[in-house]
Amino acid sequence: MAGMTELRKDKVEVQRERKVRIEELAIMESELQPYTPEESTNGHDSDGTEPEGQKRSVKASLKRKREEAEELAATLKRNKEYAKRLKSVDLKTQ
Repeated sequence: MAGMTELRKDKVEVQRERKVRIEELAIMESELQPYTPEESTNGHDSDGTEPEGQKRSVKASLKRKREEAEELAATLKRNKEYAKRLKSVDLKTQ
């Protein structure tokens, strides 16, 4: 039982150290940001070091574009069906 307690303490200590290191990296990155040139990569990062928030926004953007295209296709289909019905009504009334 004492072994598990030691493992838990070690785990907590590692997590604390990890949190401190991540904060240090974030500070260093924010200091480096003004000196880093912005490159146009069309929303894709070739080496995979893209922050998670940007990945989500790209995914959301692609999803939104796909949904807009689907909605446009559905609207066009409804318009065609309406035109056909209107034409059939016109033919019946004549």
